[in-house]
Amino acid sequence: MFNEMFFEPVTHKALKFLWKCLKERLKEPNTNISHHQMPAPEAHEKFVGDFVGRQRSGHPYAYWYVITIDAKPIGVTYITRENEIGIFIAKKYRGFGRGRQALRLLMDTHKLTHFKANINPLNERSIRLFMSLGFALISESAVQNCYMLVNRRVNSKG
Repeated sequence: MFNEMFFEPVTHKALKFLWKCLKERLKEPNTNISHHQMPAPEAHEKFVGDFVGRQRSGHPYAYWYVITIDAKPIGVTYITRENEIGIFIAKKYRGFGRGRQALRLLMDTHKLTHFKANINPLNERSIRLFMSLGFALISESAVQNCYMLVNRRVNSKG
């Protein structure tokens, strides 16, 4: 049985943890499609600050959370303005179903009409995860594959 998972909205207090996750993610080239090198610390701080300061009109993230279990941060997740889901679970917490747990909680929290996930085509683990949750491949390229889930709970009657 899992300990209860929570989402903590991203704040300035999360800056160091977000930086650590970004560094870890960049060490795994098959998992990453959005960053090819570390941003400057000032750029990262501004990106987080713009979200926290509610300068969201130009910010790509509509929702952004630190994933916690027992008040300990284990990863991050977000939904963009285009309903794209991003998720990262720190390496030492992988392999225990935490990614699946986080994605379900995210989709249950935000009952949108659809969700998308852009995944590196070499990231087989993420592809299997998203497909097991009902996402289907809608486009592919050498750089990224796009998967979509139409939220049946929103679209179905009763």
